Amino acid sequence: METTGPQEKRRALIDVRRLAIGYGNEPAIMRNLNFSVSAGEIFIIMGGSGCGKSSLLRCLIGLLRPRSGEVLLFGKKLNDAAPRERDALLRRIGVMYQGGALWSSMTLLENVSLPLEEYTTLNAREREEVARCKLALVGLSAAAEKYPSEISGGMAKRASIARAIALDPEILFFDEPGAGLDPIASKELDDLTLNIRESLGTTIVIVTHELDSIFAVGDRALFLDAKTKTAGALGAPRELLASGREDIRRFLTRAGTMNFS
Repeated sequence: METTGPQEKRRALIDVRRLAIGYGNEPAIMRNLNFSVSAGEIFIIMGGSGCGKSSLLRCLIGLLRPRSGEVLLFGKKLNDAAPRERDALLRRIGVMYQGGALWSSMTLLENVSLPLEEYTTLNAREREEVARCKLALVGLSAAAEKYPSEISGGMAKRASIARAIALDPEILFFDEPGAGLDPIASKELDDLTLNIRESLGTTIVIVTHELDSIFAVGDRALFLDAKTKTAGALGAPRELLASGREDIRRFLTRAGTMNFS
């Protein structure tokens, strides 16, 4: 879903260079990853279970230090940045975690207001106004006073997105947004993702193995190959499907529900 012409050069907000990922003394999960994410792009990180998708996401948002290589956010080296600069970089991103990670003792309005209370100088009335605006954007105006236990899984995902966009981040990271959702709720989340990009101009990085979502929203996709422990391919999802690579074809056709029209 490109928002600019194919010849227009857009600046890279994320640069990954020679990245290797691992935990402790275990062998590297992924190595020699090289890619960039452009402003306004919806970028998919995909691959089979255990290939390192979520670990890569953790590196991109600063929760996991790389074994080697670099992650640059907005042109700055994330892991080498001084604490104040690092905090400033991370303030420009938002994250929707797979489980939502909503505070169960807070209403949706309070959950979305929390980042505003922590990181802005807005007064209580202003914070509430912004939080209600974000909830309205994700279709949850009527649920503002509800607690997470009182809403559906799809609503919890949308509430998590509302909180992630509370500070108007330049980049959003989604970890398996469609996990556990029925096809209708998953489709609604895809539509919301496109609407956020179109209305706010936000760059979005999505970790997913949901085929319908990959083709519905992705501008480009990075395929992580668990066998070679590196990137297997990078490109537009339909171009990857047509590339002739048997492993990618198997991954992208393992369900028969996609609509390619």
